Amino acid sequence: MKFICDQMLINLGKWLRIAGYDTLIILDGLSDIFIEERAVKEDRYLLTKDKHFLNEGVKKIVYIKSVRLHSCVEELTQKLEVNWLFNPLSRCLICNTELIEVNQSEIPDKLKSFDEVVKCPHCLKYYWHGSHYKAMVEQLTKWQNHEWN
Repeated sequence: MKFICDQMLINLGKWLRIAGYDTLIILDGLSDIFIEERAVKEDRYLLTKDKHFLNEGVKKIVYIKSVRLHSCVEELTQKLEVNWLFNPLSRCLICNTELIEVNQSEIPDKLKSFDEVVKCPHCLKYYWHGSHYKAMVEQLTKWQNHEWN
């Protein structure tokens, strides 16, 4: 599954990226027509809080009524059966690019103590399996087990 989230669901979009899903997050300034066309062209589910999209003919649209993140996650999971442990932290949280493994010789000195370090080939951001990683995987595991709060 691939997703495109409108600006009202940025946080949900970030967590879908954390789970490993190819997720575009639309910020201010893009027209609704552009968003609809991109969703259709790239075969993405359009996640939105904007009811007018429901009348636009986009087949893969999920209207999210909830406000709080955990409630949005629960609602989306009920509608699409999202696997929150799909491929955790395999995409850049900033630009959505798939992360690549880093050779030991390329790892910056401050990250050499970590067993696994990956990087985004697009924006060059490094990611490692530290306490923040563990906390995110714990949250994804709770959602996968239908623990919503």
